[in-house]
Amino acid sequence: MVGVMAYVRATPEVKGPTERAEKFTTESTMVEKPKRTRDDSVKVMKPHYNGNDELQFEESKQPKKPSEDGPRLALNSYLKESKLPGAVTDAKIDGSVLVVNLSKEYAEGLSSDNESLLVNGFLATAKQFKVKSVRFLVNGERLESMGHLDLTQDVPVD
Repeated sequence: MVGVMAYVRATPEVKGPTERAEKFTTESTMVEKPKRTRDDSVKVMKPHYNGNDELQFEESKQPKKPSEDGPRLALNSYLKESKLPGAVTDAKIDGSVLVVNLSKEYAEGLSSDNESLLVNGFLATAKQFKVKSVRFLVNGERLESMGHLDLTQDVPVD
């Protein structure tokens, strides 16, 4: 009996069922919900050549506004890093294909080195979007070649 009395005295007085329910819900909902994290950045590839003249890419992150198109931002950032001309006017994911619409400068062709720099950089950039291939367009029409590489088919992302 002494144990029950000690328990009753140590417990704060709750006057009625409503107060008891309010106390319970207030205390039980104090658990913090885990914050949802979303990636508000894109990976930007910076090209460089190693000692064997082998093209490699250094990865960095660039902030992205929620209203910005991630693939377009990442690809245009790559073009700036690589100092290639023109721009990506549109980049959309269609199923497992990243469809890239380039500005008119690319219809005129590139040197073989710049063409390789562009295509390999775009493929490295495309990996972050979990696509299987990249399709190149200029002004909305499929780009067959930039002078050296056959682009009539979607280029696989390895």
